[in-house]
Amino acid sequence: MGAAPGAGKTTLGIEVIGRTGRRALVLCPTNTIKNQWRERICASFLQEKDYGLVSTDIRQPQYITVVIPNILSLSSKVYSFIFQLFVGLIVACHFLIEKESISRRCKRASYALFKESTAESLIFWFRRANTIFSGFISGKIIDSLIIGILCYIFMLVTNMEYAVLISVVIGVTNILPFFGPFIGAIPSILILLMINPRNALIFAIFVLILQQVDGNLIGPKILGDHVGISPLWTMIAIILGSGLFGFTGILLSVPVFALFYALVNAFFETRLSKKNLPVNAESYDKVPPSKEQ
Repeated sequence: MGAAPGAGKTTLGIEVIGRTGRRALVLCPTNTIKNQWRERICASFLQEKDYGLVSTDIRQPQYITVVIPNILSLSSKVYSFIFQLFVGLIVACHFLIEKESISRRCKRASYALFKESTAESLIFWFRRANTIFSGFISGKIIDSLIIGILCYIFMLVTNMEYAVLISVVIGVTNILPFFGPFIGAIPSILILLMINPRNALIFAIFVLILQQVDGNLIGPKILGDHVGISPLWTMIAIILGSGLFGFTGILLSVPVFALFYALVNAFFETRLSKKNLPVNAESYDKVPPSKEQ
């Protein structure tokens, strides 16, 4: 049983079954006699000639207890996502507009709170982090653009349907590391499957090969050049990030690892300089390096 909106009373449902097999569900308060409602229904808008049998079973409508709460929950989640996205875009725009002013104030605060050498070091590493993260984003965009173009060329050569749409989907979702290619490939394959199953199978094989090439050759090479780490370390960062932090780790693993790699490398270089040892890794092909100098 469910409460009628705004009435404060319990609501019951009367199932009306017509001679043609059609059904109708009418809500009425419990303090109303069923027979009165049945007569009123038959005499007014349901018409007795169409609905000769009114069941005496009184039950709670299923859509009140199941469908309506699910719709409300889904609507709330969609509204919350749109609102957060809208607020995030507004905040991001304000940060971009005032980035120069924020940068100057942060530098002034650094020199006011720390020693001059410490402040300069902080400013240097913040600039390095900005370079790494911006390089990673631009690298992923370039990588996704290459994948989208390759997919478009293949679909044109094989004369597949919706080449532009599917290529855009594949390219955009490829921005997400690891899971992105699969997110874009599944709906694309389903679209082709409804039109031509043979093309869908060929496209699925092509996407599998393309993502292997991208994941092992194109992507690591481009990202490695932009963020300053080799393809090996790029793959290791993605594996570790996805295993430890899930989806968030996949998105941020490469730039975070690149920044950590730069910090560790700078620490080693500082320690080696104090010991009057060479800082280049190539100098350690034969050890000890100090005896070669």
